[in-house]
Amino acid sequence: MIEITQLNSHSGIFAKAWDAIAYFAGRIDPVWQIIIVSVFCLSLFVFMLFYIFDKLKLSQMISLSIIPPYILLILVLTIFIRLPNNEVTYEFMPIWSYIEMIKYKRVDLLIDNLFNLCIFVPLGFLVMSSFSPKKKEWRAFRILLLLTLLFSLSIEISQLITRHGCCETDDIINNLIGSAIGGIIYMIFHQIVEKIFSATEDKK
Repeated sequence: MIEITQLNSHSGIFAKAWDAIAYFAGRIDPVWQIIIVSVFCLSLFVFMLFYIFDKLKLSQMISLSIIPPYILLILVLTIFIRLPNNEVTYEFMPIWSYIEMIKYKRVDLLIDNLFNLCIFVPLGFLVMSSFSPKKKEWRAFRILLLLTLLFSLSIEISQLITRHGCCETDDIINNLIGSAIGGIIYMIFHQIVEKIFSATEDKK
């Protein structure tokens, strides 16, 4: 009886996960569904291509293969699944959401800021790890911030044009902070790994 109960609980979790996927997929236009599948397939193809020709390190191949679907995931979360507003919404004043959040204790703005920050942390880590080890880390970090700025601007302009979301300066700021955190985490992680490998080589 215990095993059956555990099995039913697991199947319930999978059913809820599938319902969530079906819900989000149902809100995406069929054309975009095809594009999403195509990007995932393209990423697998890119990974296999890099693997066959063996031009990059394994970590770089993995990062470069994950970046396209992750970018698509960000676009899905910030544009595609959102219903269009009745009118164009925008807020160009910097840090307005932080002022409102502190002044009026608005939890919704806190969640929104954390969301826009956190979704760019993995992207910053992935982009930094895809650069060649020969490139200086801080130079790569500046390139990362420039790429993040361009990508974030494209999202906000798309939201302004399509009315799928609110075009905000704060979103760009949060995206840059999140990407910078991801890049710094990678640099710390990379230095730790290098020290471990150099220590093991010295022992040999």
